[in-house]
Amino acid sequence: MAFAIIAIRTPEDNGDGRYPDVTSSDDSHLVSLEPADGAAITRVRAQRIAVYQETGGDLPPIIEPVDLELDVIITDARLIVASRKFDQCRTWGGLGPAGVVAAGALTVISKASAAQRRRGKTLAGHIRYPWVNAIAVNQRIDRHNGQEIIRLQLTDDTGSHGRRLILELVFPPLTPMIRVTPLM
Repeated sequence: MAFAIIAIRTPEDNGDGRYPDVTSSDDSHLVSLEPADGAAITRVRAQRIAVYQETGGDLPPIIEPVDLELDVIITDARLIVASRKFDQCRTWGGLGPAGVVAAGALTVISKASAAQRRRGKTLAGHIRYPWVNAIAVNQRIDRHNGQEIIRLQLTDDTGSHGRRLILELVFPPLTPMIRVTPLM
């Protein structure tokens, strides 16, 4: 399996170094910190995350989860992303009054099933700073209504040839980017 920056992990998956070690579901901290992470830790909440892979000059998303609560942890050694509240369900649509009611019921059932499926699982990933090739920080008022965007680019050399990956994090308006960017 190719490295994708973020993946759904359980504590049994820990130890490979490509992804952060996740904690048990009853621990309020989503991931375990390492000694190299230091004491200067910044925690912020992101609204959206996506991972893009360069393919023939295009950058299609390979991972773009929706409807999640994403913690971003910035340490002295790496940027960590983690969430236990991510959507693994399907939203249903319907036509007409009866269709809308049925679709709503199916969506509620799907969300409840998704909560059960993700129990004990964490969507987690990290980028160690030596892996980073480039960083872009900007505000895109036209596309994201004033939200701040940070993109980190890295090259995955785990396969037979390197591939360029971009991690994009979108933060809500008024997120103090001065707190986020100095460590990067």
